[in-house]
Amino acid sequence: MAAADSTAEKRYRKLLLGVDLTKNFFFSYSYSLAHTLQHNHKQAAAGADQPAAAAAAAAAAAGGGTAPGGPNSSHDSAAEAAAAAAAAAAGWDVYDSSMFVWNAYLTRPLRAAIQSGRWSVPLVYGYWEQRQVSVFGRSLTLTLLARRSRHYAGTRFRKRGLSSQGFVANEVETEQIVDAGIDWATGQPLWSAMVQVRGSVPLFWSQQTTTLSPKPDILLQQFDPVYEKTGAHFCDMRRRYGDPVMALNLLRSKERR
Repeated sequence: MAAADSTAEKRYRKLLLGVDLTKNFFFSYSYSLAHTLQHNHKQAAAGADQPAAAAAAAAAAAGGGTAPGGPNSSHDSAAEAAAAAAAAAAGWDVYDSSMFVWNAYLTRPLRAAIQSGRWSVPLVYGYWEQRQVSVFGRSLTLTLLARRSRHYAGTRFRKRGLSSQGFVANEVETEQIVDAGIDWATGQPLWSAMVQVRGSVPLFWSQQTTTLSPKPDILLQQFDPVYEKTGAHFCDMRRRYGDPVMALNLLRSKERR
């Protein structure tokens, strides 16, 4: 038994050492790569009003009343707004709000000890490429980002379907950004971005790989009569990207054997 355990340990150790963890990870000191351009633009716009909003929320929380200009605001909502503003200022929000930061768990003790996320750099796993192109004499910057979710990730055939938390296997968010420079008339940046998300079918299913069956059958491993976790997945998609959510089925209806 000990010999078998030793053989298995050596095998798994060899597989682990064969993975190059220095590839496909990227980061930025000045831009939040873990979020889309639209999200970052909204955060930047909200950040201009953040000091006044945080001060109003803190005053309402201290006085137990409502924030100025918000007669329907409660004490709890004011406190939550103040806490959210403090978390954003400390740099916590990028770790807690993004599913694409792979070192969120490893940096948690450090961030908790110093009560700040500014002493660690969020790492994103996926693909990054940027090119300069010229279209009719106009210079454009094309950027392609692929962010892989840290939740329910794994190798092909071993990670399929949906997790108990509503995360699909091997979810990847791909964003194409076009930067056309500055508009000479308004002085505003000319940006365009398109986001596409792919992942496993949001159901409880799996496949068992064997040497005799290179294309294993699909197994429905868990009964979910009301599709509760599937609904949770699409609710999360709506929260992240808004309405409508359009799903494209990439499964083949006929399989060659």
